[in-house]
Amino acid sequence: MRRLFLILGLILSISTNARADICYDVDKKIAQKAADIIRTQKEIYEYCSICLDVKPKIIKVDKVQTNRTVYVNDNAIDLAHTYYKQDNKFVNLGVASGCIKAGEYDIPAELENLDTHINSKNKIKTIEQEFIECSITLETEEKKCDESWSMKCFDHLMQANRNAQTCYKQVAINLFIHYYDFSETDAEKRINTFLKFLYEQYSFIYNESNYCKRNNCGVSLYLYSEYATTQGLYLYVNKILGAVSARD
Repeated sequence: MRRLFLILGLILSISTNARADICYDVDKKIAQKAADIIRTQKEIYEYCSICLDVKPKIIKVDKVQTNRTVYVNDNAIDLAHTYYKQDNKFVNLGVASGCIKAGEYDIPAELENLDTHINSKNKIKTIEQEFIECSITLETEEKKCDESWSMKCFDHLMQANRNAQTCYKQVAINLFIHYYDFSETDAEKRINTFLKFLYEQYSFIYNESNYCKRNNCGVSLYLYSEYATTQGLYLYVNKILGAVSARD
C-alpha cells in the first residue's frame, strides 16, 4: 500500500506540473493573432485550468508586444493559460490563436465561469485529500503490529483493511455524486456491487484452489483476500480520480 500511495503522489505531481508551459514560444503568426485579440480587450485573465492550485489573475491591458512570445505590460504570457471574455464566456487564448486545439492537454476552448471552474477544482482537491488520508490511516494501522502475517495480527489487519475499504468507498460515493450525477443510494449500491465482486474474485484465487481444499491452507488466505480487495478498490478509485481531474 505504501508503494501505491507514492505512485498516487507522483501521478498528482505530474498532472499538476508537467503541462505548465505550453504556449510561450510560438509561431509568429500565432503570436500576432493572439496580440490582435488582446488589443481588443480591456483585461485578460491568467488562469491555468489544468493546475490544481492556481487562482485567476486579472491583467489590465496597457501594452502588448510580440515576437515569438506575447508580452502584456512587459510580462510574457502563456497563451494556453490565458483567457479573454467574449459573450459572457471565457475563451482560451491558446485555442483562439491556433497554438493548441480545443481539448489538447485537457484544455477546453471555453469556460462558462472561472469561479465555477475553481470551485470544481477545489472539490476534487478535497476528495483527493480524503483519498490520501485513507491510505495514510491504513499504513499507520499496519505498522501497529510487528508480525504482519502472523495470527497475532490477523484480527487487527482484517479490521484495518475493512476500515480502509469503507474509507475508499466513501471517496467513491462522493465522486459518483458530484461528478456522475448519482444519487447517494445509487452511488452506494454501485460501489458495494463492485466491492463484492472484488472480494469474491480474490477469495476464489486465494481460497478455492484444489490444493487449499485438500490441505486446509488456513485463515491467512482470508487476510490475503481482504488485502487484495483493498488494493483493488484503491486502484479503482484512483482511476476515477484521474479521469475526473483530467476532465476538470
